[in-house]
Amino acid sequence: MKTLPSVDRDDTTPKSRGKAVCRGFESPRGLPFNKINEQIQTMRHKRLILALVTSTLLGILCAYMATIFKPVEITTLGLIATVYNRSLTGLFIGLLSNLKIFRNEKLNCIARGGLVGFLISWAMVMPFGLKATMFSLFGFIYGTITDLVATFLTKRR
Repeated sequence: MKTLPSVDRDDTTPKSRGKAVCRGFESPRGLPFNKINEQIQTMRHKRLILALVTSTLLGILCAYMATIFKPVEITTLGLIATVYNRSLTGLFIGLLSNLKIFRNEKLNCIARGGLVGFLISWAMVMPFGLKATMFSLFGFIYGTITDLVATFLTKRR
């Protein structure tokens, strides 16, 4: 039977009065867990920012390409909605870092990013009908790119 670290009651300060204080838990590297939690939170913030920046840049590229190929009637509001939609995709990809679909990390990035990109882009396809299905296909591609960039640039070394 394993023994657990000691749990003491800390009654020395008014804020901690009566709260249990656990001593003795450390990570395999010897760092205290609160230090590891700080590192994880920093990595999640970096991932969120990277995903937002990447997807916004891809949204600008997507809006520019829409003005060249003109799959549907182009309006200023439609271009703004395109960039907003891609940025929203990046936000969700940045927040869903813990979603595991597959065990393989690269395959998981492709599936997670592609699924999020496709589903969020579908909102732009519905008003235009089947003429705009390329938008959801590019949502899959841009979502995959965004997830791969966010995952592998924030990966622990």
